[in-house]
Amino acid sequence: GALLFYQGTRFPYGPKVKLIYGLTCCMYTLACFAHLTLQRHVFSTTVTAVMSNALLTFVMFSHVVHRALQSVLLRLLIVAVSEVLLIGTVAQLPYAMNHGGVW
Repeated sequence: GALLFYQGTRFPYGPKVKLIYGLTCCMYTLACFAHLTLQRHVFSTTVTAVMSNALLTFVMFSHVVHRALQSVLLRLLIVAVSEVLLIGTVAQLPYAMNHGGVW
């Protein structure tokens, strides 16, 4: 993550790309701490950060994939619904499974 962040600041990328690089660095840092501590809340935060990073990338760059995604409001609506589903799933699913999911 740190190497990616370094590359993002070294070259003249736009602010959108630098934001993604910074958030990716934070995501990898969270993943490292999650594996070091084995704390459920840190793992949940890591899963949320990983998926939110993907959703942020979608909202910023998906307009190049299809004409239907040209609308910023449509992309924001898709991401807002996805974030609500993501957070609800991360908060509930592991604890609803036997033995807390992977724990």
